[in-house]
Amino acid sequence: MIYDLVADFVSSLKDEDIYKTYIEARQRVVSHETLSREIRTLERYRDEKEALSQYGEYANTKELDEKISKQRLLIDSYEEMREYRKALLDLNNYLDELNSIIFANISDELVLGRMGKIYARHRR
Repeated sequence: MIYDLVADFVSSLKDEDIYKTYIEARQRVVSHETLSREIRTLERYRDEKEALSQYGEYANTKELDEKISKQRLLIDSYEEMREYRKALLDLNNYLDELNSIIFANISDELVLGRMGKIYARHRR
């Protein structure tokens, strides 16, 4: 029964404008050929850095760090990426708010229950 409620909840979330805005923004990033290529380049740099990190302090990743930093700036210069990040932030904030609403009562109950047990144990 609870799984059905969760499935309905997820389905209704997908109908929200904030979710649709996020999906549209993500699709614009994915379909932008140049931006997608720049993102793959950034991922390749990160993979190279991770591979070098296995050598610990002997690995010089300063050059890769600079490339990664420049690549991030380049990616952030695209309007599509800025819109995507804003849509992602808005969606995450919305989900955090929903999470707080859903679990507020449960958390309060757990704290009260725990405090009651602590009080009962020390009262003896």
